Amino acid sequence: MTIQFACNCGQRLAAREEVAGKRVRWTSCGDIRTVPGRGADLPPSRAPAPPAAPELIRFHCSCGQICQARPEYAGRNTRCPGCSTVLTIPGGAITKEAPAPRRPAGLQDDKAVRRSVSRRPVDEEEELEDDRPRRRRRAKKSRMWIWISAAAALLLVGGGLALWLLLRGVSSDFDLVPRDAQGFVTIRVADLVDSPLGSQVISKFEQDLKEVEKFEGDFGLTRKDIERVTWVAIDVEQGVFWFIVHTKKDYDKDKILSVIKKKAGDFTEKSFDGKTYYLAQRGKASVWFPSNRLLVVASSPEAMEQCLGLPKKPRSGPLDEALQMASKGKNQIAFGINVPAEKMAKLGPGAQAQAGPLKAFLDVKTAYMTLAVKKDIDWEVSATFADKDKAKEAAKSIEGLVGTARTALAQAEGNALPQGPQKDRFAKAKKSLDEFKPKQSGKSVTMNWRTDGNELLESLDMLRAMAAFDFKKFIPHR
Repeated sequence: MTIQFACNCGQRLAAREEVAGKRVRWTSCGDIRTVPGRGADLPPSRAPAPPAAPELIRFHCSCGQICQARPEYAGRNTRCPGCSTVLTIPGGAITKEAPAPRRPAGLQDDKAVRRSVSRRPVDEEEELEDDRPRRRRRAKKSRMWIWISAAAALLLVGGGLALWLLLRGVSSDFDLVPRDAQGFVTIRVADLVDSPLGSQVISKFEQDLKEVEKFEGDFGLTRKDIERVTWVAIDVEQGVFWFIVHTKKDYDKDKILSVIKKKAGDFTEKSFDGKTYYLAQRGKASVWFPSNRLLVVASSPEAMEQCLGLPKKPRSGPLDEALQMASKGKNQIAFGINVPAEKMAKLGPGAQAQAGPLKAFLDVKTAYMTLAVKKDIDWEVSATFADKDKAKEAAKSIEGLVGTARTALAQAEGNALPQGPQKDRFAKAKKSLDEFKPKQSGKSVTMNWRTDGNELLESLDMLRAMAAFDFKKFIPHR
């Protein structure tokens, strides 16, 4: 048998007799009821009617938004959920009048207002009666997608720029260096002069640099105005080469031409491939001014026209890696060499025997060397060979030469005095040899080592002393 009874919400309930007196929760409304005994709780004749919803006042904003509020708030101020304009809640029922003109900006509130169809007065803290949280979530979601889209666009643009710089990897003035040239030498003059070691070296040669300073005055450019000077060798045997000068500030073209006129006589204008260059009457030197901070001096008109005929975008070639290393900001000096196969073939079969332990280097294809100058000098030398086996053979050859040098150094140390400056020199020499460790990776062999800046300065002092020494005083007269 079942017991039937009524819930406060008006629903009819039924339970088994064995649960009489127990408390149960009605799943429809969540109300907790005690199950009565049989006949103790008769169901009501009809369910109580739900409370009537209060009548709301509906009114319009000039932005087109329809707002609503309870009648007891008539005459108070509220804000439009669409544009945050301050509105006065009208009296009466639903208003059908046209939207009022928009309030001036001075009446707008500085703080953001939650968007809602039903609005509460500004000075009230009561709960809103509509679906305001749902509308706010949608607004937040739309704003989130705007920010996500903007971030994605920035990542795409920034990533594309970074990829372009990574793939390019070479300074713009190196566009005038053919990737298949025989080689190049480049020096970042201003950065080298400003380095701690460079400043000390220059201080030792101040008197010798007086002539250089006069030459700088003629051109209107000092050493610190030169970003980079690069020598490009196209064919050393035929004397085909050119210099690229990249300045840090705009130079005076007329001043440079006047210096050329003094040194090499009058010049004539020449044209090639739609570009104008200047040829000196005495000698074959020619000058081209690609921009206000870039100039080219070639060894001959043929060399200049070869430079002018280069494509705007350099083609890939053997010197790619060397130019990338030269473009790194830490390297003030760099060398790059491209060894064509036909040049090596001219050496003949006897070259293998004459090379001895260095015969593996007869198969080298390209090589570079960089110097990063600060207080000390960090060196890096790398050579690329025809295949991995040749690279391994070259690495073993270097290790063998270093081992031979260690043996000779140990013998010399044994014959030297046990104390004094010689002992310190031998210790430094041993430490230097320990740094000569070739690293082979694929077809390349690379070595890195460091030269102490103070040792270099001491060597320069020794050379200057030897140059100033008068050996004639110690030569006996016949």
